Amino acid sequence: MGEDDATSQPTPRHLLVLAGLVVVAVAGYFYIASNDVGVPDPETRPGDSSVYVRIESAPTCSRAQGEFDTAMDTAESRAPGDSGRDVAMSYAEAAMDRLEQLGCP
Repeated sequence: MGEDDATSQPTPRHLLVLAGLVVVAVAGYFYIASNDVGVPDPETRPGDSSVYVRIESAPTCSRAQGEFDTAMDTAESRAPGDSGRDVAMSYAEAAMDRLEQLGCP
């Protein structure tokens, strides 16, 4: 048995390291999935929660696009720093998320 034969086979240590990496990756996935990391908490989003429900349940691309357009028109009509602008931008972000979920162009 040559030197190349011994190094080409995985050792128990290599398998343990690989198993450890798999466990860490799976645990990280479940942590992120269970904690909705990156998803705004509906309780902390500005504005009216019923508007978010309407946006997030838009059944078509045209309806979601309409929500986005309305939100952007409202945001553009407000001065920077105006709380109404912040709310409208949050609605627009929710509409963009819905457009992506629906697979809209």
